[in-house]
Amino acid sequence: MVFASPRSMCESYRRKRQRGWKDPNDMMAPGDRLRVKTDFGYVLFKFRYDLPIPVNLFDGLHPEDLSKVRPRQLPESRK
Repeated sequence: MVFASPRSMCESYRRKRQRGWKDPNDMMAPGDRLRVKTDFGYVLFKFRYDLPIPVNLFDGLHPEDLSKVRPRQLPESRK
């Protein structure tokens, strides 16, 4: 069994952030909530403005929310 202390995990996360890694789940970063179609209907997901939206989620965006997507958020295959 591998043991990782919480302190070492926090330090590695801090070092990763210092190198310029952007956490896609960071709720404090500026972004917008967009509706994505799933099997159960539309679900809200928060997307950062400075990271591209994954292609599988971009294909399921609600038509009204497509106007909210910024050019920087477009996936590489959709540009």
